[in-house]
This record gives sequence, C-alpha cells and structure tokens, in this order.
Amino acid sequence: MVLLWGWRWWEQEQARILVENTRITMAPMKRLSLEPYPINPFHWHAILETADFYQPAEIDTRAGEIVSDPRQALYKPRATAATEAAKGTRLGQVYLDWGSWAVARDVGLEPIPGPVPGLSPPQLPPSHTWTTVEFNDLRFDYFYPGADSPPSQPHLSGWVYIVDGRYDAGEAMNGHEQR
Repeated sequence: MVLLWGWRWWEQEQARILVENTRITMAPMKRLSLEPYPINPFHWHAILETADFYQPAEIDTRAGEIVSDPRQALYKPRATAATEAAKGTRLGQVYLDWGSWAVARDVGLEPIPGPVPGLSPPQLPPSHTWTTVEFNDLRFDYFYPGADSPPSQPHLSGWVYIVDGRYDAGEAMNGHEQR
C-alpha cells in the first residue's frame, strides 16, 4: 500500500510540474487541484482557478501531455440574494465547509437537466417567487472512462429552494430531501 501511495504521489507531482510549466490559460492561476482517475495512474483531471473562471484540463503524465479546451471554462457565478441566502442554510454551510472547490449557482426555477431529484418545488401564492440554488464541488465534476455514462446530475450536488431571495423552502442532496 505504501508503494502504491508513493507512486500516486509521484505521478501527482509530475502532473503538477506539467501544469506549472505549461501555459494553459492566459489568466494568472490562483490555485490548482489535481484529481486522479480511478483506473489509470497516469491520467489526472486538473482544475485551475483564475480570478474570473475555472479551467479544467486532462493530464497524461506518461505522455507528458495536457489537453484543455478554453470553451470548457466555467465562469464564476455571480452572487445573488438567493445564493447568499442558500449559503446560510444548513446544507449550504455544511457543503461550503466540506467542499474545498464548492460553487453555488442560482439556476432559476428549473435546474438543468430537470427538477431537483427527491424534492418537490415549493407551492406558493402568486405574490411569492422562488429559485433553485445548486451546490457543486468541482473536484467531482468530471467523467472518467469506465463509468457507464456521464452523470445526468453532478456527483455530490446539493440544491436549496429559496423563496423571495431570502427564505429556505427545501434542501436536497443526491436525490434525498434534507431536514
């Protein structure tokens, strides 16, 4: 086990060196995460954070190659009253405490690709509005070979319904309502 961990650590260091010596994005990098693929010890998923966006990249340490497409950049979502209220909920506080690469997005009434699994939308009088805030940790938001298909919902995601930009109207994580 120690040999396996040492080898993985070595490969992660090689991936870090490749990223640091390659210009993946023109914006200065603030921080970097390297996530291993479960089967191939030479294949790593990188997340580069800049001031305005997150840039994913795929690294092959055996070939010394990095593949990154600027069109896959995830621009940092703007803060809204709903995202700030969601960050103050129990789910939001726990998620942000745990998720070192957590992102909170206001996705509107209907998140893509559909309703929040395990949680019915709030039933409100016409004078009130609601929105969905999604919590996602970028460390787990990539598809790897060997999985059946890309997930329809990002792994380990959480959702909060916010009413009138202030009130919690329901929370769910991975298809289970949180109470």
